[in-house]
Amino acid sequence: TPLTKGNLETNSKAQGDATPANGNSDMDVDSERLVDASSDVASEYGEGSSRATSVANGRNGKVDTSNPTPKTIALARERALAREKAAEAKAAQANNRRREDDVAKLDRRLEAIEREFRQMLGLGRSKPLGRDRFYNRIWWFDGLGSAGLLNRSGDVSYGSGRLFIQGPSEIDLEVMHGRPDFADVIAARRVEEEGEGMSLKPGEWACYQEAEQVEAFVTWLHVKGHREFQLDRTMKLWWDYIVPGMKKRQLDLAAGPRPPETSSGRRTGKGKGKDSELLRESYMAWRNKRKPGK
Repeated sequence: TPLTKGNLETNSKAQGDATPANGNSDMDVDSERLVDASSDVASEYGEGSSRATSVANGRNGKVDTSNPTPKTIALARERALAREKAAEAKAAQANNRRREDDVAKLDRRLEAIEREFRQMLGLGRSKPLGRDRFYNRIWWFDGLGSAGLLNRSGDVSYGSGRLFIQGPSEIDLEVMHGRPDFADVIAARRVEEEGEGMSLKPGEWACYQEAEQVEAFVTWLHVKGHREFQLDRTMKLWWDYIVPGMKKRQLDLAAGPRPPETSSGRRTGKGKGKDSELLRESYMAWRNKRKPGK
C-alpha cells in the first residue's frame, strides 16, 4: 500500500496504540514473576517471610496467605508443644517446691515431738542412748525433765553438756565372755581398742567433754553390729543437740564466771537483756506454772 498522509497517520496511531499494549503486557509479566518470587520466599521461610508477603501484597493484592504451608504448620505445632512442655515443667517445679516445704514442716514438727517425748520420758525413767561392742552404756542427760534442749530464744541449750559412759555390769561381762577361754581374748581386745587402763569395770563411769572426742567415738563404732548400729542411729538423731551443747559448755567454761556489773551509787534493776540470759544456767529458767499466782 502506497504511503499516504492518511495511511501514515493511521499506522502511527496503530503503533501508538500497540506500544502501550505491549508495555502493559510486560508489566503484567513482571508483576506475576514478582508475586511468584514473593510466594516462594514466603513458603520457604514460613512465618518469617512477613516482609516478602507485605511487599507482594503492596504491589499486587492477589497473594493469598490465608492457607499456611505444611512447614508453617509444623513450626506452629512445635512451638505449641514447646509452650506446653514449659508450662508443665513450671507446674512440676512449683509442685516440688510445695512438697519440699511440706516435708520441711513435717520434719520440724516431728523434731519437736521427739524433743517433747524425750523431755516427758525423762520424768519417769531415763534410758541410755545405746551400748557399744563392749556393753558400755552411753548416757546423755540433756533435755530430760524440766530442762529443755532449746532456750526461750530458740537456740540450743545444754544441761550437763557431756556424754557419760557406764561400764558393763557383771551380767554383761558374762554374756560378753561367753566361754571361759574367751575372757583373755576379749580383755586383750579391749586393751587394744580402748587403751591401757581405760577399760571400765562394773560400776565405773567416764565422760566425754569435748565434741572432738564424741566425733572420734562415733567414727570408732562399727555399724554392722546390731548394738552399735542402734547406738549410731540414736546419736545421729540427737547429734544437732549433743555437739552444739558441748561446744557451748566449753565456751562458757573458757569465759569463766561473769558477775553482773554494778555502778556505785545507783540501784541496779533485774537484768533482762542478752547478758543476763548468758549468766543464768539452763536449769534456772524453770518456773513452777502450777503454783497459785504464777
